[in-house]
Amino acid sequence: MSLQPLGLTDYAVGFFNAHQDDPAKIRDFLNDRIAKTRQVFRAKLHEITTNARTLILNHEQEQVQEVIRQAAAMLRSWAKQNATPRPLNAHVQESLMGQLVRAHVATIRATVRREGEWSNLSYSHHLGFGARRLAVLSLGKTVEGFSELCKTMAGNPDYEEAQDLINQAERILLAAYEELLRKVQIMGQTSFRDALKLDSALWLKCDAEWGRGPGYRDRVTGHNEEWFMAEPRQELEKELLALIEREWGAALDKLTSLFEPEE
Repeated sequence: MSLQPLGLTDYAVGFFNAHQDDPAKIRDFLNDRIAKTRQVFRAKLHEITTNARTLILNHEQEQVQEVIRQAAAMLRSWAKQNATPRPLNAHVQESLMGQLVRAHVATIRATVRREGEWSNLSYSHHLGFGARRLAVLSLGKTVEGFSELCKTMAGNPDYEEAQDLINQAERILLAAYEELLRKVQIMGQTSFRDALKLDSALWLKCDAEWGRGPGYRDRVTGHNEEWFMAEPRQELEKELLALIEREWGAALDKLTSLFEPEE
């Protein structure tokens, strides 16, 4: 009964006659039982320590997962709060217009006679730059803010276990942003360039200004401003802004896909 609380239930039974049997018989029997009992205790202790180590490891892993979940929740919240690009008070042609008011009149005339494409003054180059500038004005500070958030979180010891997630999130968004800028620049170059080539009336009107005395540059610039402010070009700019919004949404989708739980 004294041994039952210790979990020892399968007992060996030995008989010993103190008057006739060799004392070594009972001594060997007891030594064997003690060895067996120790073996049982050793096995139980090993099981207990193994379970304890497993419990501690699972607890540590759960702590790590909790830190990662907290970091993911913060980054996901940022993406939700910045889902829409900032509204703009700028236009794609502003870089080109700035160049026109500074360029030499001979350069402007040479460009007009080549329908906007000359080495010293390229409409498509400035329109591509202008389109990229719109994207930067709309999203540049937002992306910078995300990088700052990632650096702040990475420098916080509480998020040490989430370093890989934070660094990967920053790399993904920056790469997606650069791809967005590239696509927007290409669209600015190609869509407006094609429209300019098809509108021979603009070039004829600008070319006709040559030889009409001082103010050639201003008159050509005025014709260009009217052309860009016309409804068809406004639609092109709206398409450009729509591209920025779509690509930004795709960039955030790539970012938040990092935080989705694995199946």
